[in-house]
Amino acid sequence: MKSKGLRKLGERTWVLPGSPNTVIVDVDNDFLVIDPGIGENRGHIIEDSVKKLGGKIFAVALTHGHTDHFAALQDIKDFKGRVIAHRLCIGLIESLELRFNVVYGGVVTKKFASMPSVTFKVTDIIEWNEEIFPKIRAIDLHGHTPGHTGFLVEDDKVLVAGDSILGEKVLKRFGIPFASDLRSWAESLRKLEEYVNDGYKIVPGHGPIAEKGRAKTLIKENLLRVKTVYEYVYRTISEKGPIDLDKLAVLATKELSEAQLTPRQIFLNRTTLLSILSWLEDEGKIEAVVNNDRVLFKVL
Repeated sequence: MKSKGLRKLGERTWVLPGSPNTVIVDVDNDFLVIDPGIGENRGHIIEDSVKKLGGKIFAVALTHGHTDHFAALQDIKDFKGRVIAHRLCIGLIESLELRFNVVYGGVVTKKFASMPSVTFKVTDIIEWNEEIFPKIRAIDLHGHTPGHTGFLVEDDKVLVAGDSILGEKVLKRFGIPFASDLRSWAESLRKLEEYVNDGYKIVPGHGPIAEKGRAKTLIKENLLRVKTVYEYVYRTISEKGPIDLDKLAVLATKELSEAQLTPRQIFLNRTTLLSILSWLEDEGKIEAVVNNDRVLFKVL
């Protein structure tokens, strides 16, 4: 059965496009919703779509604990179903303070975060490589957040990738992909390529569904962006260092991104850049020192 806005991806899998995309999977004639998303009336649209498909929502699964991936859950009327997430995502979903720490590196005001202040209780804690329902498996795609999870609908060859990969427009606009650990994010991108080679369609959190050649191209563009940001950080430290993280974040945002130069954007980019600094330090290329009451990074 078709529903307005829905795109059929397989015998029992649909995507409701958005930013982020929402995937709906038939499980014994009721429906699993993966990443409800955010936006005015999004929850009602999901509800109506599931009703038109002929069932009800019995569970929601989350790729990770960022507000834009689950805020719409509050608008799904009288939702009493299961909320499923990896154990490392629990804190982000249930606690604003922990979510702010992972995203911004510390607690910030709700106004600063500029996202709805919503939390939910996780009812079902899952592990990677677990079959959460028949032919639906959770896989490790961490990097964007520590517990970031992909979901395979194995019989339909659909991989719900969340923010382990970004669409072209998002990459171009923000320039610096948000990641609590950019090195792990790159490793997850390489895992995605293995699934594409096995015939899977990739549903990114933000951007069009990709498969076959286009999916491989998108993965390469994401990996190229990692390389670009990594090399920029090392080059900037080499040429302008010793340099502190805040100065580096401002320069990188100006030179690599089309996003507006705001405190919030600087804080977001600082999280990613700090993970690159850790990466470079681990490789023995830079070190951190205290000088003039600041933490500075310099090449070795």
